[in-house]
Amino acid sequence: MDNRNGLRLAIVLIMVLLILTACTGAALTDEPIPTPLPPTDAPVSDSPTVEPEVQSAWITFPGATIITNMAFDLDGNIWGVSEVGVFETNIQDHTFKQHTIEDGLLTNESTALLFATNGDTWIGSKRKGIARFDGNAWTYYSMEDGLRDNTPYAIVEDQHGGIWFGFAENNGGVVYYDGETWTPYSSEEGVSSGTIFDLALSSDGILWVASQSGISKYDGGTWTAYKTKDGLPELFITCIAVGPDGSVWAGTSDHGAVYFDGETWTTYSEEDGLISKFVYGVAVDHDGGAWIGTAHGVSYFLDGVWTNYTKEDGLPSNKVAKIIVDEQGMIWFGTKGGGIVRFDPSW
Repeated sequence: MDNRNGLRLAIVLIMVLLILTACTGAALTDEPIPTPLPPTDAPVSDSPTVEPEVQSAWITFPGATIITNMAFDLDGNIWGVSEVGVFETNIQDHTFKQHTIEDGLLTNESTALLFATNGDTWIGSKRKGIARFDGNAWTYYSMEDGLRDNTPYAIVEDQHGGIWFGFAENNGGVVYYDGETWTPYSSEEGVSSGTIFDLALSSDGILWVASQSGISKYDGGTWTAYKTKDGLPELFITCIAVGPDGSVWAGTSDHGAVYFDGETWTTYSEEDGLISKFVYGVAVDHDGGAWIGTAHGVSYFLDGVWTNYTKEDGLPSNKVAKIIVDEQGMIWFGTKGGGIVRFDPSW
């Protein structure tokens, strides 16, 4: 028994000695302990990442997918009009907020909006009139307050702080609000009759009106109407914009775009390079170039040259209903099916 116990004790001592030797060697080695490699698709840099779409000339912003009108607020955020409310989008962090009747709108089916220089927000609604928010409370206006219609399609502000509204139904014409009084103008006063689709103001205060029965101009005292006999290719005018030099661009429902240099109307259609004869929106940039939104993409015209853009180039939808040029020269498109997208022409 004693010999066997002595043998067992010797074996245990040898095993302990081997373990201690191994541990000591591992602790003294200079080689690092291996660690698992990160997956090949995991970030390996601590620097901030940039969204892939930001590294492009085209940036699509979240919100409603069908946008019929747009405007910038006084903080530089872009707002889009849709049939499910208006969408306020922060262009810095790409977050958005949906505003509905629960927030004070007359209806979720909005039609137009304007952020006035005095801080008031004006929002037009479908068959419900106009809502104005002064920062504290909502005020509502309708035909009961003297309007000739309850569906404004366009709202613009003049250099005096007065607000012009263009109406869609009931031969509502246009109405001017100076802060106290509503002054209506319709076909009886010289405005082209029917639906008013768009309004534009020149730098010298001339109002241009796009309607389903031609184009009207108001210089503060006299209305002038332009019809097919004056050079328009058709009477159904869908949109209108004024360039820095006072020239005018307008869109038609079936005959492309028209340009007015102060004397002559010139028509541009698909044969000239326009991407589609069905024009929804138009804007003029700081260089005097015309951006034209159509049913099949966007066309740009400058110095006699046409450039066309479609989904293949970065548009989220080929149906472009509204176009805005911001102070930095960025081009904003409100689309039917792809929401709001910004284009950087300098890219």
